[in-house]
Amino acid sequence: MSEAALRRITKNAERMTIRDVLRLPLNPRLLTCAVMHEDIVPAGVIRSIAAAIGAVAIDRAAAEGTYLDFRTRRAIDAARTFGAGRSSAGELHVACAHAEAARDLVMDLGDPTVTKVAALAVSVCDPDSRSAVLRTLADALELFPSTDGEQRYLDLISTMLQEVA
Repeated sequence: MSEAALRRITKNAERMTIRDVLRLPLNPRLLTCAVMHEDIVPAGVIRSIAAAIGAVAIDRAAAEGTYLDFRTRRAIDAARTFGAGRSSAGELHVACAHAEAARDLVMDLGDPTVTKVAALAVSVCDPDSRSAVLRTLADALELFPSTDGEQRYLDLISTMLQEVA
């Protein structure tokens, strides 16, 4: 997003809190880009948001009958515990490697939704927390491209950010 666009949206505000940003009329992708920086939101919180988005997306996919490899859920769980500071970067890396293996294996099933869900788990485990949340959100919105889906993720992001604001 350009500085001019951001200034227009924020009405030239010199400083904004997370709460102020959450009140802006932004879609989830722009909101995520605007505030998901480690100097604004702690990396653990960013990772936890990525894990929460991933969990919502895979739960919805599972509810619709999509096959989920067990390593997909484990990757989401590993990202969640890493974000909370209860596991190491090594454990996250191992979970990511397993999620990548699962993604590569389910590609052979020929079901694009199964492949997208597995790819989402890999995104959640991205070593960089900001990249993880941006990739996970993009994957979730690709999986369920609707205004309802966008609002669901926006509400989730807003709720989690308000807890640290």
